Amino acid sequence: GIGTTSPGTKLNISQASTGAVLLVQTTNNNTRAQAEFKGTDPSGNDVRLRVGGDGDFGGNIFTVSNHKLGFATNNASPQMVLDTSGFLGLGLGNTSPQAKLNIVDTSNNGAISQLLKLGNNSSGAGTGAGLQLGSGFGNSGNSVLLSGFYDGTGTSFTIQTCTTFGGAQSEKFRISNTGDVLIGTTTSTGKLTVNSGTSNTCASFTSTDAGANINLVDNSARSTIEQNGTDLKIISDTSAEDADSTIKFQVDASTKMTILNSGNVGIGTTSPNVSGFNSDARVLTISGPKRGVLEL
Repeated sequence: GIGTTSPGTKLNISQASTGAVLLVQTTNNNTRAQAEFKGTDPSGNDVRLRVGGDGDFGGNIFTVSNHKLGFATNNASPQMVLDTSGFLGLGLGNTSPQAKLNIVDTSNNGAISQLLKLGNNSSGAGTGAGLQLGSGFGNSGNSVLLSGFYDGTGTSFTIQTCTTFGGAQSEKFRISNTGDVLIGTTTSTGKLTVNSGTSNTCASFTSTDAGANINLVDNSARSTIEQNGTDLKIISDTSAEDADSTIKFQVDASTKMTILNSGNVGIGTTSPNVSGFNSDARVLTISGPKRGVLEL
């Protein structure tokens, strides 16, 4: 016992003030001073741990033998494990990490665990935190930036990429605080806004079998634009759930042609009909301010 008359271990050093109670040092430049602790594994092999100061890296904690390095609090099972491949596992019981960083929660059944939080402790609009994913050491010119930030009203999420390798990152995708999705733009005009830039193809929708549909649904009915084989279909009231459905073609916010559910077609009128025909007749009505004309 040093500083105590009642040592509780083979070496017990005690002092009343704050400060180092043991100094292990080397006196030459760029050398290591280390304290070693040794135990045995279940097979009887030595497990050797060293703690010391390193001339190249500063403080070091490492195993000398081919064993993992574990960290724990309150005398619990390891809560962080660094294996011999350099994989780091976080979480109680995660002693065999499957990636360079493997975070596991085993105490949150039936719920989503928040395993990682990145923050920027400021409050101005534009303040946030990001994660770089890419090649090399993750510098911005070779990676993708995923960011969450305060936009002045709520929070938004963005993805930035580089158009060329080594180029500057620029925003390509955003989810706004209201849930709007923006691609190629930062200005929303609806729940999905796409700006294709100089590309004339703004979007493509593909099915791997016969038939590709885009459904348009409101609180009354569902309509569909469908490509099926060599047929392009524009379908009003796809499920035939409502009577008197129509298809209208508008120019400059004005209806120019109407197709009724009867099959009658009106150009310049929304009520194509000719008296004297029975209900099975199909009518094309052309109407204008002065007269209707059909030129053949």
